[in-house]
Amino acid sequence: MAVLVVAVGGVGESQPMLSLRTPPGGATHEAATSAPSAEPARLTPGPEGVVVVRDVRGVMRRRVVKSFDFDERKRGNVESVPMYWQRHLGEGFPHYLAGRFDQKVGHDAPPSFYLELRGGSLGYVYQGQDVPIHMHSDYLVSVWVRPNKLKHARAYASAYYCDRNGRKVPGTERFSRRVGGADGSQDWRQLTIELPGGYAKARQIGVGLWVTQPPVPSGSGLDEHAIYRQDIRSGAWFDDVQVVRLPRASLATGQEGNVFTADQQPALRAEVSDLDGEDLSVRLEVASADGRPVLDRELQMTTHAHPAGHLVELGRLPPGLYHARLTIWSDKLRLSERDIRFVQLGPRLNTGGGRNEGFGLVLGQDDYACPGAAARLIDLLHVVNVKLPMGGPQLDGKRDPQSASARQKLLEWLWQERIDAVAMLASGAPRDRGDQVDRANESWRSLLLALAEKPEAWRSYLARPLVRSAGFVQSWQTGPDNDDALAWDARLGASLGVFQKELHRFLPAAEIAVAWPILHQAPAEPLEAQYVSLYVPSTVRPEGIASHVRDFKKVRAQGLWTVIEPLASGRYDRTAQLTDLVKRLACAHAAGVEVVYLPKPWETTRRTAEPKVEPHEAYLVFRTVAELLSRSQPAGQFYLGEGVHALVFDREGAGIMVVWDDRAPPEGRRHTMYLGSSPEQIDIWGRVHALPRVGNRHQIGLGRTPTFVRGTEVWHLELRNSFALDPPRVESSYRLHERTVRFVNPQRTPISGMMRLRPPRGWEIRPVRTRFSLAPGQELRTRVTMRFPPNEVAGPKTLAGLFSIDSDRSYNFTALAPFELGLDAIEACSFARIERSTVIVHQTITNRGQEGVDIEGYVLAPGRARLVRMYRRVEPGQTIVKKYVLDNASRLRGRGIRVGLKEIHGPRLLNQIVLVQ
Repeated sequence: MAVLVVAVGGVGESQPMLSLRTPPGGATHEAATSAPSAEPARLTPGPEGVVVVRDVRGVMRRRVVKSFDFDERKRGNVESVPMYWQRHLGEGFPHYLAGRFDQKVGHDAPPSFYLELRGGSLGYVYQGQDVPIHMHSDYLVSVWVRPNKLKHARAYASAYYCDRNGRKVPGTERFSRRVGGADGSQDWRQLTIELPGGYAKARQIGVGLWVTQPPVPSGSGLDEHAIYRQDIRSGAWFDDVQVVRLPRASLATGQEGNVFTADQQPALRAEVSDLDGEDLSVRLEVASADGRPVLDRELQMTTHAHPAGHLVELGRLPPGLYHARLTIWSDKLRLSERDIRFVQLGPRLNTGGGRNEGFGLVLGQDDYACPGAAARLIDLLHVVNVKLPMGGPQLDGKRDPQSASARQKLLEWLWQERIDAVAMLASGAPRDRGDQVDRANESWRSLLLALAEKPEAWRSYLARPLVRSAGFVQSWQTGPDNDDALAWDARLGASLGVFQKELHRFLPAAEIAVAWPILHQAPAEPLEAQYVSLYVPSTVRPEGIASHVRDFKKVRAQGLWTVIEPLASGRYDRTAQLTDLVKRLACAHAAGVEVVYLPKPWETTRRTAEPKVEPHEAYLVFRTVAELLSRSQPAGQFYLGEGVHALVFDREGAGIMVVWDDRAPPEGRRHTMYLGSSPEQIDIWGRVHALPRVGNRHQIGLGRTPTFVRGTEVWHLELRNSFALDPPRVESSYRLHERTVRFVNPQRTPISGMMRLRPPRGWEIRPVRTRFSLAPGQELRTRVTMRFPPNEVAGPKTLAGLFSIDSDRSYNFTALAPFELGLDAIEACSFARIERSTVIVHQTITNRGQEGVDIEGYVLAPGRARLVRMYRRVEPGQTIVKKYVLDNASRLRGRGIRVGLKEIHGPRLLNQIVLVQ
């Protein structure tokens, strides 16, 4: 009797579809199927949160369609390989490799099927044609595998549907996860592959067992310069292969692209059927992206003889991404699961109701599989710019693998909707593991170089991918966005002129766009192209996009585009991804580019017979940014307080502010400020909130995730941004300091009023009040004197200006001017470190001035006597380090101590707070 021990809460491995789990509301335990037995299934407690599952397959006995235990001697098989398993031959699969029975190793019991490698890859496919299926059922293939010294190679399984003649039904092949790796684990592991039903031509199931060397498992193109390491004496044992029938389940929204508009109430259609439906229960759960439950309901099971669907209406939902899950249970055994993501949109935020200009999408090859869904998702975003791959020229004479009719259908729709389509004359390597390697990128590079040498010989190859789509595409981009070949290879740049000349033979009005990595230096020579598309990788911080774009504005081109790469979902949590995306889109738009492109915020899945399109949460975020910032002009970056930053945009006189608080705690901080006459706060999901008033100001909650404020008045933000202390640094010396306070009237009409200055706490400033009357564009400059208290700590400070202005009406708001308190000629750096039972304070002083100075340094800790060290005659350029020792370090751990210095024969002094750690 076999026993399977499964650890609860493991990560990094795919979840088996057959699992033991309590229904929602109870504790969750995952467990895979084990060997058959007459003993009933039951749970027994295991050590340290481990569940021991005995004979799960005993419950599933009536559902097992085919089982391979490779014990075929008793059936008369005297060969070294199992019956009806055919070895796969092809590139990378040498003929000298072969599998064999291993009579000493097995999962439940020997024998097993061992695939041994001695260089190269090895695979076997079952061709017995005796695994019949029922069209109205789903199926699960379970395989147990034990890797043997697989450091570089990987072991995995595949499954697919076959037609009545044993031929593979296209689009049905699925692959399991891959096992092996540097950890050297040689334990038995279960691989599971789910095969959803619904394929009209499917009549039986085929299974494949594989042990492959790199780069075969990667599913990517071969790099002729890469070195691929292979395993020589290695392999994998396969055993207990099962094909299990599952209930037929489907979950859908009924909306193409799974997006509901603001005037649609979301509803789900769930269909679950089985041949008999005995001892089965169905549960539907819906939750928001942050885990908030929306629905938890049991549904009725139906049989194939009496099919029925359930239409579950969810009522009004706030804008956001939602996740629905349909699970089928046999007692406590989870048999099957279906899930789907859908989006609820809010009302349009573009008050003008027009298109969202300045923003665009980059489509992928898989969008041609669902052109209707892609078109609807584009239409709901109201963008006017779309990039889409066209595939490269087939220099080897092979047919374009993409459906020409689907591509043409999408292009015609874009043209009818007046959406500018940019054709990228290349496509990346396919993502599906079973596809062949796509060489389109290399083909286009080769064609560009060949055209430059002999245009007449290669002209026909250029014409083939262009002529059919000529009437629907205006701009043609040579290469994908992330291709840096043009930046590295000067020959490609030189060939652009010939390419443009040849392109104009077929399309006289065509425009050329070239992809260029933003991290590379701008081209020294002008490019023979109308547009430059700058690819911005996720390694570039959002705040740095503008400085990079500035370098490319000297390039002779009609327009600059940026293509934003979002943060990788596997490395960052949900909040970090959304926060970065909003900043990245807003900063790119503020950089002044013509169009900001984003890779499509949805994915095409093939978990069912028909491919489905599911949106990401980034779809909502991109819609919000595009709706609010469309047709707006950047008005500048503003400082609104400690840690509070804002990007302001002007759209036909109306201000839109993107604001966030870098120093806010997780729950956020509330700020009180003047934001205009009737501002609205809009979160990144497009939900509108009114801002409460406190007098003539507003209360706004800010966090590290940006939010939008619509209805601000740009002129008063510009005035606040022009308010400054000049110069913005105060020498840390105990004497009067003279500075200039200035600001500009940005209005087109005169203003008058009063400015009241509020320095940092304990400071003195004269004069406190200043009356002014300014013409349009006029700047006020007034002299003030400042003095700070002797115990003031060096660092950033803020001068506040409280304005009362008379213009078209009365305005009252506060402007902030940051400045620095420090020393120009003396550089001081201090830190405190605990060593055993003492605190060692290191104070470093460097004289950056032109004359020698005498300095007194000191350390003042809570409850301790003042420690003093003398720096006698510190010469120009000289650096001196002093140490201070404090005993009883435990009482000072985590506390701040004052470290400072004072010029002995002068007014300069400096105070710093150092944390003991």
